[in-house]
Amino acid sequence: MNTTQVPPATRPAARRSPTRLVVVAVGGIGLSALLVWSVVKFASQNPEKANLGDPVFNVGGAERLSKEIDDRGPFLFQDPLSLGRGRNLYVQHLGDDPGTGWSAIEARLPDDEACAVTFDRDREEFVDCRGDAHPPDGEGLVTYPGVVKGGRVRVDLRTGSNNGTTSTSGAANS
Repeated sequence: MNTTQVPPATRPAARRSPTRLVVVAVGGIGLSALLVWSVVKFASQNPEKANLGDPVFNVGGAERLSKEIDDRGPFLFQDPLSLGRGRNLYVQHLGDDPGTGWSAIEARLPDDEACAVTFDRDREEFVDCRGDAHPPDGEGLVTYPGVVKGGRVRVDLRTGSNNGTTSTSGAANS
């Protein structure tokens, strides 16, 4: 008897119940939502570790900005690297050469994030919520160095340092 022509036995197709398909689909959607939620939560609580963009803030043209700062004082920006409220930053230029003298200064105290810092144009100094004054270079505040490359100001927001801790009382400067 020749059995080489007989097709192999096939198993009947397993029937998938609609309930099982729905349970698997809902489980997959739930796991995906949990993963997205975890990533968003991590990024919002650790913006410096999230690495969602370029850590260098490209501020703009050095010539134009230095003239504007000479006329109006430092510019206030919201930190482009943070999610949510983030760090507000003043971009400051000191000196006559647009190619040097750049920095960004956090607009809050290093030891009290709720304490806002503003720039007083009349006094030409930063003043915090306690009335303490800080010089135009941001001494006593967190600062970030700025460089000029290709005529444009760039600030590396990963390299902040607490530029001293000295401040003067607002009452003494009145």
